[in-house]
Amino acid sequence: MAEAVFDVLTGYVNPSGKLPVTMPMVVNNQLMTKDQTPGIMDESHYTDKVSHYTEGLFMGYRWYDYHKVEPRYPFGHGLSYTSFKYDEKSLKLDGRKVSISVNNTGDLQGKEVVQMYIGFPEKSGEPPKILRGFNKVDLKSHEATTVEFTITDRDLSIWDVEVHDWALQSGEFDIFIGSSSRDIRAATKLTVKAEAQQVA
Repeated sequence: MAEAVFDVLTGYVNPSGKLPVTMPMVVNNQLMTKDQTPGIMDESHYTDKVSHYTEGLFMGYRWYDYHKVEPRYPFGHGLSYTSFKYDEKSLKLDGRKVSISVNNTGDLQGKEVVQMYIGFPEKSGEPPKILRGFNKVDLKSHEATTVEFTITDRDLSIWDVEVHDWALQSGEFDIFIGSSSRDIRAATKLTVKAEAQQVA
């Protein structure tokens, strides 16, 4: 363990992990109530031992995006001794396939987790953007590669509580490609003309 930490601190190994959560600016940055976080705001309230998820879909980075609150460190954020350039001009949408060129512009070899988020049509009632895919690439100094994603019907669907199944949505979707939920490097739009339907 000590050797692994030493290798990262000295630059022998380039870190490439990404945050699976959002780090807040202050305690209770999301203004959670006692019912949502028993024991956090009042120890006497902890006796219930029940959390009520009344925030619905707006949890984690989705809450920060919806309320336009700046986090300390966003979901998907990570550190590196090198840098990566996403070529916005290379972003292509061919049917349901998305591709973009990513280049290691630094002097060290490194890994980058390229993330794809999708923003649903407003009528769908979804958060501003939802992670729908990610690819990790390992690039030598000044090496470039093309990162690809395939968007499925499930990626464009929401859960229909009335029929208890996934329902494909129609309308204009925003496709975001970035290094974190707040570090979007390129974006395009996808139009789905099909009427909403159940998805297997």
